Amino acid sequence: MQKLMNYADRSITVLFSILRQVEENLG
Repeated sequence: MQKLMNYADRSITVLFSILRQVEENLG
């Protein structure tokens, strides 16, 4: 269960970083 939470937390972090990069690219 803990491993699943860690995976979800990492996925959310990666998702936000990608969204931030996309916003910067769109300007």
